Amino acid sequence: MFDAFQNGEYQLIACRMVSANRAKIEFEPFSYPYGGTGAIQALVESFDFVILAEDDGTGYTKFNL
Repeated sequence: MFDAFQNGEYQLIACRMVSANRAKIEFEPFSYPYGGTGAIQALVESFDFVILAEDDGTGYTKFNL
């Protein structure tokens, strides 16, 4: 998983807390298509965080929890 994250075609811009219980990860893809956000999501979920929404370059998607 770390290898997939490290070798993805994107650069991590920021990872920061936006409130007491929410964080935001920002990245910039080098090209499109760049392989998607699967590796990023797997890394986030491996630390027991829940993904609420994403913008993978095709538009903003809110997940139903």
